[in-house]
Amino acid sequence: MSGPALRLLIVLPDRAVGGAQMFARRLAVALAPEDTVFVTSAELLPADPDFSAGLGAETRFIDTNKDRAALAALIVRERIDAINSHTWWADRLVYAALQLLSPAARPRWVVSMHGCYEQLLGRPHADSAFASLAPAILREADAIAIAAAKNRRVFEALKLPDAHVTEIPYGFVPREPKTVRRVDGDIVFGLVSRPAPDKGWKASIDAFRIVRERLAAQGHRAALVLVGGGPYADALRENHAGERDITFTGWSDHPEEWIAGFDVALLPTWFAAESLPNSIIEYLAQGRPVIASRWAEIPRMLGDEPESAGVLLNVDRAHGVDCNELADAMERLALDGALRARLGANAARRMDQFAMDACVASYRAIFTSSA
Repeated sequence: MSGPALRLLIVLPDRAVGGAQMFARRLAVALAPEDTVFVTSAELLPADPDFSAGLGAETRFIDTNKDRAALAALIVRERIDAINSHTWWADRLVYAALQLLSPAARPRWVVSMHGCYEQLLGRPHADSAFASLAPAILREADAIAIAAAKNRRVFEALKLPDAHVTEIPYGFVPREPKTVRRVDGDIVFGLVSRPAPDKGWKASIDAFRIVRERLAAQGHRAALVLVGGGPYADALRENHAGERDITFTGWSDHPEEWIAGFDVALLPTWFAAESLPNSIIEYLAQGRPVIASRWAEIPRMLGDEPESAGVLLNVDRAHGVDCNELADAMERLALDGALRARLGANAARRMDQFAMDACVASYRAIFTSSA
């Protein structure tokens, strides 16, 4: 550790499953051995008990009931040195709380930007306060950590300077699977993400049904595994209840156990707020070859040939990926074991860019900076 221990407050949008929330949780856990870490939430969505359990024993969650006065009181009572908020809804709550504090009581504030600002730029009606408050919030923050270079577009759109912006890739600590959850099949495709149409769930199923028939004609049995829970996944499970080659696992706090059983990992996303998908990082950590969309930072994450860890798909912003193109890529990797092995080896090597130690060091540097 560099420098004295800090008293930190991590503010989440909610304790639900999403990319920003998962990274914030991992960061809190990684900081906790050296710093005193408190966590609170704007409670945009109901708390998921599986998510809350993952905060770990060394972090302390304090419910501020979405109340700015309660949050301001927490900041003063616990003598917080730095606040780190994740996503627009958490930023908005912190901004409101800071207005109640004197300059002397105000800690350093670091905003972590994941992609929701870009999403709200395209859909400002989703929060009527966005247009007026976003520029004020970003001016008020002492530092802004962006997950991906694409997040700088927000400052261009809002005509704000980005001199106090630092790009810090997500940190991740790979976990060795305690068990490998392998379904029956000669070739297993898998997708791990929050279930949603624009995360590519239905596209993956539709493409799988195409390639399953192609492979069956050549004597190969294919399977598809979809990891993630929620109403959308439940509806898809009901629609495909009679297809034994499609497995819906529900939510898993140990997705590495499922990923280790994939032959090919999928993420055909066109989610508007996508920046640096955790799913891709988790695939790389398990050395899985990837088929993903040419979207957000995914091309940079997977790398260029000959070091690439995957196959990229074209994306239409309105309609997503083409199922036939996805099916072609799936068939190609299913039949070419040497290509799968090469991409998988490249995947494992690309994990260096997501080292948690480097991520924590970068965050601590902006928590303590006097600039």
